[in-house]
Order: sequence, then C-alpha cells, then structure tokens
Amino acid sequence: MKKRILFIIWSFSYGGGAEKILSYLVNHMDAQKYSIDIQEYLYAGIKEEKVAPNICVLPPIIDDKHDCLLKKFLIQKTVFHFPQLIRFLFIRKKYDIEISFNYMIPTFLLKKNQKTIAWIHGDIYDLKENRKLRKKQKKSLKSVDHIVTISQNTYQSVIDIFPEYKEKVTIIHNGYPLEEYRKKAKEEQLPKEDLPVILFCNRLDENKNPFFLIHVFELLKKQHIKCKVKIAGTGVLEKDLKQYISKHNLEKEIEMIGYINNPYPYIAQAKVIVVTSHSEGFPTILIEGMALKKPFVTTPVGGTEELSQNGKNGLIASTEEEFAKNIFMLLSNEEKYQSMSANCSKNVEQYSIDTQINQLEELLDESVKS
Repeated sequence: MKKRILFIIWSFSYGGGAEKILSYLVNHMDAQKYSIDIQEYLYAGIKEEKVAPNICVLPPIIDDKHDCLLKKFLIQKTVFHFPQLIRFLFIRKKYDIEISFNYMIPTFLLKKNQKTIAWIHGDIYDLKENRKLRKKQKKSLKSVDHIVTISQNTYQSVIDIFPEYKEKVTIIHNGYPLEEYRKKAKEEQLPKEDLPVILFCNRLDENKNPFFLIHVFELLKKQHIKCKVKIAGTGVLEKDLKQYISKHNLEKEIEMIGYINNPYPYIAQAKVIVVTSHSEGFPTILIEGMALKKPFVTTPVGGTEELSQNGKNGLIASTEEEFAKNIFMLLSNEEKYQSMSANCSKNVEQYSIDTQINQLEELLDESVKS
C-alpha cells in the first residue's frame, strides 16, 4: 500500500530555490511507493513548478492574485495564532507523514499527533532576536519526529537556537537533476559576448543584495578590468536598479534581463556565477553553475563553505573589495580558472538528486516504522 505524503510549503509558485528543490524531489520519488500531495500556503503566480501527473498540487490557502485584502489579512493573523483552525478549513485529507518544507508557517500547519518532518532550508538566526516568533517556532518543532537541515550552516543554526532538539536534527543536502541542467543549457544558443560575463541570477530584493554586485563592478571598472554583468531576476528592487544603472551610464556594461524560465543558456554563457546575498540556505544557482563547469564568487552564506571546498570550486568574499579581487583573479588567471572549472564538474556529483532521494526514503521508512 502506498504511503500518503503531504508536503507543506510557503509558496510553490514564487520561482525560488525551495520550489525548484521540492519539484525535483517529488518528481523523482517512487510513484509506486508514495502518494504525494503538495499544499502551498500562498499562491504567488510568478512561476508554477512542473510536477509529474501523479503529484497533486492542492488549492492554495491564500491566492495572492485573486483573494481580497480582508481574506488575506484574516488568514495571515489566524495562521500565527490558531494554525490548527487553518488546517481544519483548508487541509482535510489524512496522511501517513507530513513534511513542512521550510520553517515558520509551514511548520505551524503540521498536524499534531502525526508523523511529521520539519525540513528547514536556511539558517534561522533571525529568530534569535525575535522572542515571540522563536517561542512559536519552538512550540511547532516540539512535536515533529525529525528536523532536516540542508547544510552545515543550517544545522548549526537550529541547534544553536533550539539545543533541546539536537537529537532530532539531521543533514540531507539538496539534490539536483544535473543532467537536466546540461540538457536545458543547449536548448538556446545565445549571441556570443565580446567580454567575459558575470552572472547574477536571483530575486531582486534586499536579502539577495544585487546593489552589492553593481558596486563590485564599479570597482572593477575603476581598475580598467573589462567584463560585463548580466542580472537575471525580478523583485522589489528592479526599478531602483534600473534607475541607478541609467543614472551612472552603465547600460552597456550591466544588462537587466528580467525573469527567465530557462536560465541555463545564460549560465553556460557566463564566465563566473555570483551570489551576493545576506542570507541563503544552500544557493541553488551555485549548484547549477557547477553542473555547467562555472566557478563562483559568493558572500559567506549558508552552504557556501561546503560548496567552495576551500576554494577548489569557488571563492568566498565578505567585502566588495575582496569580491572584486576574486572576480579579477578568475578573469585573469586562465590556468586557475580551468582547474576550478574541472573541479566544479567533478565535485557537483555529490549533490545529485539520487543521493537525496535515497536519504529521504530511509528517513520516511524509519518514521513509518517508529
């Protein structure tokens, strides 16, 4: 008999990394062994992830495109104070195991007295300074059977904030369909660029910190280092970025290309992939880049120490000056670049989807038996 699994995620239509990871995961799980539903809290309508026909994506709790402001307000208040009421109203089916696919709201919605797993995708240090939310998160994690974290940094944050739950916590690295990335990279042939391309592919918001990259580029330009920046993505800072680029006459050197359904041809075209975020769980874009043999430069966020492997695959920098220095090294030292490119191709294999699926199925089987 199939095991009935429910994944609860904040949004499955926002176009982010967690959504991608969940779609990879459910599409590769054994359809003969598991019956899988996905419940998203908020329908954003930016990008709807593709899932296999056997996967059921349930109606969202909030439809950000169509629900009235009053309904959204009432649900948002209720989910923090009476989450089980939201469950009663919106999640009526029974499951063998429920998995929250991030912290806060998804974990609040897990059913009590049920086999449950809390799967956390980024560090939770923000709870350190917020006693009220920390208390709510602690309560919701108390009844779960396992807490899955995706990197050493995420693991450490959970046991730092909630040391009493240390025995529940394990690490399962995200799994990625590496061959799919390589196949999609060949679907479109982009025009050849005259200069090496630095690619930013992320949401345009304060956390993803795209202005950091623009300032890094300005440092490179002052040093007469020739390169081009491409910024892929959309978000609340898009208008501000365009205004800054126009004001400083950078349109020919910094290209805003918006949201792209298939970013892999752009990754294949790039020389260096960059992440400038303040906080990440495990940056998907770096794995995608590594699968296409692209070294990276990143700020020191979750997962980057593991991915960098002491500079074999990519470089970590905290300041704009150090970031610019690392980019320059990759652009100017071809021998070092080729060595790192080869390392990326070899070392990325440990993050394949098959590895993650095997670890998850072991955990699910253990939960059911217990």
